[in-house]
Amino acid sequence: TNTYVRNGTAPCFRRTGVQRMIAMWDDTSHKSEKELPIIMNISASKLIQATALAVALGGIPVAAQSEDDRSCSVASLKGAYGLHASGIRPVAGSNQSETHSTLARRSYDGKGGLKSWPVVSQGQVSGVAEGTGTAQTGTYEVNPDCTGQMTLTLGPIQLSARFVVVKQGLEIIEVPTTPGNIAVARLKRQ
Repeated sequence: TNTYVRNGTAPCFRRTGVQRMIAMWDDTSHKSEKELPIIMNISASKLIQATALAVALGGIPVAAQSEDDRSCSVASLKGAYGLHASGIRPVAGSNQSETHSTLARRSYDGKGGLKSWPVVSQGQVSGVAEGTGTAQTGTYEVNPDCTGQMTLTLGPIQLSARFVVVKQGLEIIEVPTTPGNIAVARLKRQ
């Protein structure tokens, strides 16, 4: 708080550190050229210290939000993504499971609809399967905390997954929740 004091010649207000630095900076007009660089250096040094202290104490608002403050919606996912998934999946037409690695391209419409185009998949039992170019369709939801869920129809199979939107929608990390699938998919914005 400012208090009224007398400094010897005229009444003035006691100033906070930042106010004193600003006043000292403003009071340089009557200083000689030899005194000016010293005052400028002191002012700059104290200004840096005061700014660091204010930021540390939360006194200066920061324009950028932290990751924890971000809010997501279906509109957070819009556009094309490259997908790489690997893990364990059921082998179609049998009671076996296999390890696999899959590449695909996925597109989100920003409204809750998605399309996926398989590129290639290699399974330990099923071997290499090239994509047909036919889009598989699905839906997705995104929660405000940037988690979400999606379903995708893969021929006779309905795949469900949970995901996290990261890097402001530039990446998605996804884990299937359909029984028999144990995998991780990483999607990156193209």
